[in-house]
Amino acid sequence: MRNTVCKILVLAAMVAACDKPYEMDLPLSVDGRHITLSKDGGSTHVLVYSTGDWTAHFDHSVRWAAIDRTSGHGNSELVFSFGANYGIARQVGIVLESGSVRDTVFMLQNGPVTTPSFRFTDASVPILRVGGEVRVSATSNLYYSADALVAKAIYTTPENVKDTVVITGNDSDPSHWILSATPAWNGLAFTVADNASGSLRNAQILMNINDPTGRTLKSVITVNQTMDGPKFTLKSVSGTYEKEAATVTAETTLNNIYPYGVSITVPETCDWISALRLTSQGLQFNLSENVSGKLRSAKISIDFTDDSGANVKASFTVMQKG
Repeated sequence: MRNTVCKILVLAAMVAACDKPYEMDLPLSVDGRHITLSKDGGSTHVLVYSTGDWTAHFDHSVRWAAIDRTSGHGNSELVFSFGANYGIARQVGIVLESGSVRDTVFMLQNGPVTTPSFRFTDASVPILRVGGEVRVSATSNLYYSADALVAKAIYTTPENVKDTVVITGNDSDPSHWILSATPAWNGLAFTVADNASGSLRNAQILMNINDPTGRTLKSVITVNQTMDGPKFTLKSVSGTYEKEAATVTAETTLNNIYPYGVSITVPETCDWISALRLTSQGLQFNLSENVSGKLRSAKISIDFTDDSGANVKASFTVMQKG
């Protein structure tokens, strides 16, 4: 880039009249606009050419990179430092400005994950009439790249037209009742408005990925918001299990509270029961091996209250052979 600029300036000087003095005027330029980085952490220098003052900043906020200065004067350089990348490729732009002139240097860092994957655990999820925060689970290989996930809502208009919007958290359209979304590598948390329609309504959430190299993924879950309040009924109130360590599920006949923040507790002395959680299949938990030689038991308590104050409670007694 520097050699090209110099050639252009030489041609301009040759065309100009010999008795007319030529003054070099280069408001802003850089030696490269696209720089590829390795997945390992490190730093690189960015050369800036200018005849005046200039400023520098990122085109969006990132936690994996930094620059050592945000301003300078004349021909100078800045140092771009970056951490190791354990996920997919990522990119940030360094925006340089001098007066009304603007230029951007794009830093692309490769990563070891070349085939991004994200899949919702369930194809659909039931939502209560009263709005609130919901969480659905997923499996993925994006532990280090969750910030690249983009959640979109797909609504169907009364004219049977698909209305797809990025869930930003500041959408003022009342027909867009999925209000905000926070992607994670193992699921998605999102909030919904109260269902004042008087009937079931549904929408889809589509997960995409922002990958600067063009790789894509799509995973969809259907959100069904009913007119129901919270419901939870276990198929049985107790269960007896063998002494070996295991992951077990107490099945349910009614369960529309599993996507919410449900309180699930056991007595503090029962450290042999762990990883308590509700799923679409029921109440799941882990049992450690019973080496006591005696039958042991404990009661798991489930308690949930929605944003309107409606409450459901249940309990399940676990017995493990010794």
